[in-house]
Order: sequence, then structure tokens, then C-alpha cells
Amino acid sequence: MGSVPTLHLILLLLLCFLHHTAAKPWNTSCPLPTCACELRERLTDSSQYIDAKTVDCSNQQLTAIPPDLPLDTEVLLLQVNNIANLGNSLGSLQNLTELDLSQNDISDIDQGR
Repeated sequence: MGSVPTLHLILLLLLCFLHHTAAKPWNTSCPLPTCACELRERLTDSSQYIDAKTVDCSNQQLTAIPPDLPLDTEVLLLQVNNIANLGNSLGSLQNLTELDLSQNDISDIDQGR
């Protein structure tokens, strides 16, 4: 059986974890009603947590990148979909720093020529 100080330490660590994983609202229009557009904390290369403008359209059975993504999107999560072609749909996302297209059917990447 754990002591009271050990229990307090565990609760404190749990609260710290929950604080760093909680999403915050981002006042923007999301491309699809099933996507989540929110500020999510992410760890930078310099080991600092920042709020990143995140569009999460994971596991939506999408066959294309959604249109009308917010132009200030920083993180775009599209994993576990059926996207085969990227086209030039990401060119307007000037602030994009993270893109997850894992578990898709990517077969063509238009290089914007």
C-alpha cells in the first residue's frame, strides 16, 4: 500500500500530464464537421511547449485533403484515411510545420510545376 506522499506525487504527475494534453478552442472554421480544429500543445525542438493551431481530420475515411483548411494551420493530422493524391492542396498553408499522412494510400505527389 502506498504512503500518502506517494499518492500526492502520483496525483501531481497526473495533473501535469492532463494539463499538457488538454486542447484549447481555436476560433476558426473547421473544413469538415467531423474534424477538430483546436489549439494543442506540442513540444518544440528547443523543448518548449507551445500552442499549435491544429486541424485533426484523422480516421475520417477521406479520399482527398479537405478543402478550405484554415490558412494559419500549423499542424495537420490526416492519418488513417484513404488519401491517394496530395495534388497542390497544401501550398497555401504557409505556417504548416507538422503534417501526418501515415496510414493512407499515397501514390502521387504533385510537385506544383
